[in-house]
Amino acid sequence: MAVLILTIPSLIITRYVYPCQDDFHYAFYAQETMAEGHGLFYTAMKWTIHYYKTFCGCYTSSFLGYFISGIINCDLWGIRIFEFCSLLLFYGALYLFVYAVSHKLMGFPRERVLPFYCVLLAMLNGLIYYGWHEAFYWFITSIQYLMITSLILLGIAAFSFGLCEEAGRKKTLFCIAASVLGFLGSGGTLSIAAFCCALYLLAALWGIADRREWKASSLIMGITLLGAIINGVAPGNYLRAGETQTITDVIYAGKMSVKYAIERWETFAENPVFWIIMILLFAFVFSAERQQSKFDFKLPGLFVLVLFGFVSGIIFPAMLGYGYDVYEILMRGNFISDTAFYLYIFMGTLYIKGWLDRKYHTVSPKIVNRDTAWIGCFLLAALLVFERDDWDRIPFIAQYRELSAGMFAEYSDFCVDIYRQIEESDQDIVEIHTDYVEQQVCLIGPQFFEGWYDPEEEYANRTIARFYGKRAVYIYYN
Repeated sequence: MAVLILTIPSLIITRYVYPCQDDFHYAFYAQETMAEGHGLFYTAMKWTIHYYKTFCGCYTSSFLGYFISGIINCDLWGIRIFEFCSLLLFYGALYLFVYAVSHKLMGFPRERVLPFYCVLLAMLNGLIYYGWHEAFYWFITSIQYLMITSLILLGIAAFSFGLCEEAGRKKTLFCIAASVLGFLGSGGTLSIAAFCCALYLLAALWGIADRREWKASSLIMGITLLGAIINGVAPGNYLRAGETQTITDVIYAGKMSVKYAIERWETFAENPVFWIIMILLFAFVFSAERQQSKFDFKLPGLFVLVLFGFVSGIIFPAMLGYGYDVYEILMRGNFISDTAFYLYIFMGTLYIKGWLDRKYHTVSPKIVNRDTAWIGCFLLAALLVFERDDWDRIPFIAQYRELSAGMFAEYSDFCVDIYRQIEESDQDIVEIHTDYVEQQVCLIGPQFFEGWYDPEEEYANRTIARFYGKRAVYIYYN
């Protein structure tokens, strides 16, 4: 029930998504190339190579962007079905990640997997920012951020299953899957590549320290790092930057990455919902008895500090390329670093539990599931009583309210109607007069340009016009 309560709003919202400016950009070039007689795979590869040379090295993101755009071609219901499936993939991959890490690697009982999963869902859908993320409800960003994050989580699950299997066909298949998914994950944006390498490094170190799997762990990690190197050395990365970064710039970006990670943690700490979730996480983790492992769980404080450093490392590429001010409002960037924060909080808590079990010979207060449920009810009741004015700060609560009020339907209809008028117009230069609907929901704004503009300079309207075969689109609000 908790899983449904936490995930249903985000799944329903995909019913109201629509294409935005970058979606039209990818679809236009895909269809133009295919109209020349080329196949879909050739089209995606051609533009991936072009992007690699001229814009960025994220080969997986570029390929999937053009490949899937070539299939869907900005079809409204095609995008909505894709977004729905993309979220299902993400939620499924997250469950397999939790199952693999907590049960297969750390030895927690199977019945604890679902409570752990619910805690992470509460972080993803119940804390700051997540209800307003581009990665959830923007088609091209969902491909290039949410889907690749899902591939990484599936890769870690396959890595974990492979470590736990004895030598044989199943182990080989899991290791191959982990290697392929690691290579694909490293082909995302540089922040995603850093996220992928950090998670794979933790899995590899665990495989070596606890499972004595030197060969498999090193091979999988090596393939993942190879993908990150191919991504990082792309000529397009340096052309896009526009100027050479000095060692001073690198040091400054490193300092600001740490600063942002600290400030992000402070933002979490100021949110009472965060501490409600943390108390539930502690209750579920520290009340469980787990199987002992070969690993000693030494230096838990250092381990947590390393995890925090990994978050800073994920932020670093975007901080170097765009700067602090841009990252602060870069929702898809925050999607990756916030996801890392939540996963590392979860993994750090499991590690501390392992350390306590080693040091004090199993620390497990007897809290049965019924008692844990009562704890959850009490904490939620406390939240209701003491934080009633702040309930709308919880994204999935706000989404329920906005869905019931019809706000998603109203804004979606406004955007889709503009596209409909452009498509149906027989004019080369389209003028649209419409009533303005304010964006008050988590759907990504199409960034329509109002009034006159230079069609050669303005991006959003020009991209939309080009896709529909128009010279220009001018939008005026009544």
